[in-house]
Amino acid sequence: MKKLSRTALHGAGLTTFVTMGAGIAHLAIVLPIIARIIPPEQFGLLGMAMSVLVFFLHFSDFGISAALVREEDPSDELWMSAFLMNLGFACVLAALVFVSAPLIGMFYANEQVVPIVRVLAFLVVIHGLLLAPFSLLQREMRFNTIAIIDASAFVIASVVVVSAALNGLGVWALVLQHLTLSVVKFCATLSVSRFPFAFTFNAGEIRRVLPFTLNLSGASMIGILNRNLDNILVGRYLGAEALGFYGRAYRIMTTPMQGITAGANFALYPVMAKLQQDRPYLREMYVKSQFIIATISFPIMIGLALVSSPLVDLILGPRWTPIVPLLSWLLLVGLIQSMLPFSHTVWKVVGKTSVLVRWSAIRFFGFTGAFVFGVSTSSLTNLVIAYFVVNAALLLPYLSQTCKEIEIEFSYLLRSFLPPAMSSLIMVAAVLLVRTAFDLPSGPAELFFVIPIGAAVYCGSFYLFFRSVSTELAVEARAFFSGSSANG
Repeated sequence: MKKLSRTALHGAGLTTFVTMGAGIAHLAIVLPIIARIIPPEQFGLLGMAMSVLVFFLHFSDFGISAALVREEDPSDELWMSAFLMNLGFACVLAALVFVSAPLIGMFYANEQVVPIVRVLAFLVVIHGLLLAPFSLLQREMRFNTIAIIDASAFVIASVVVVSAALNGLGVWALVLQHLTLSVVKFCATLSVSRFPFAFTFNAGEIRRVLPFTLNLSGASMIGILNRNLDNILVGRYLGAEALGFYGRAYRIMTTPMQGITAGANFALYPVMAKLQQDRPYLREMYVKSQFIIATISFPIMIGLALVSSPLVDLILGPRWTPIVPLLSWLLLVGLIQSMLPFSHTVWKVVGKTSVLVRWSAIRFFGFTGAFVFGVSTSSLTNLVIAYFVVNAALLLPYLSQTCKEIEIEFSYLLRSFLPPAMSSLIMVAAVLLVRTAFDLPSGPAELFFVIPIGAAVYCGSFYLFFRSVSTELAVEARAFFSGSSANG
């Protein structure tokens, strides 16, 4: 168990580092270039296409990949059967996307979406080919290999999109970015994955894992709808430019959140799945993971919300100013959502994916009300405020139910959030005080004063008021980033 814990910590640290590194590079280098070349409505066109396409991308899996990682000893027949099933569904769905493209254009009242959807339909096939081989890398905890694949795909796709944008390809530069990212990731995975290719299909092997996969697939599909219904409604009723503004604000919000949570969650899931019967271990990993993520995400998300105006000016330029209030509220949404993935993992590990379905349905109704309210008022700001309110209202009940499942006192989990929460509030007070007392430079230059002050105050107050916790966190951080490496 000790070796697995070190592997989990190393994998979590490595994948988090790569994901955050790619996100920061995108925000600091790629996005500032393409956002000054490609207008908001072109980003909106891609958003219209992707908001529909993402359903087909996730529908091709049916939760089989998660089952492959969770299975105690999956047979070669199960791996190959899953691969063939994913590929078959992907081909059918890609054809459906291609044929339905004119209907999608009619829905958005924008014919420019049609060719974009048809080209991006190829992504569905690539996704179906990639799922099982990539799941094998995850199950084998080859996190070094996965990190190299992800980093290489990001670099190549970034070069492609910048080059295409500079050559005046507009929205097609963004399309090429998505295609390049998927193709490179697939080719690299296939070249290093020890996948047991043998063209055999065993329906019995698939049926055996269906009770787990169908519930997970249902929860995943509702979750995808939750994350894309806003794009669909904004694109349909407020237009491409509004969706371009909203989509960029949302992308900036998700970049740190995904970097913080997705990488760690990806690495921890196979380890927790191997020890799913060891409840004390699950409790320890759950609380420890939530504490570490909160310690990182609280100051980042709250801090970025404080400097959203100069941040937008720096990254996107003056014509993107309308997204400032959207970004401020969405960053607070991101803060809440950063506390959810590890609970999702717990429910998958213990096999109770039906709970994920129920909570996904609850979120769907809440989010739908928020999005409809925002669109009906023709205000993106109203939409994101309502979205924040619903997220905040549902957070504590969900965390409470997770704690009950693995027999943790809910108050114990909440106490683990106290150090980062209090230190973040002290940071906010210090930044506001400095802004009031001193005449700071306006625009992007303000960031070079506010960010160091905020970081110093957060770290200082964390150490001053929670010294024992700080020492423990330092030990965990060293393990997080330098534990025993997985084979790669």
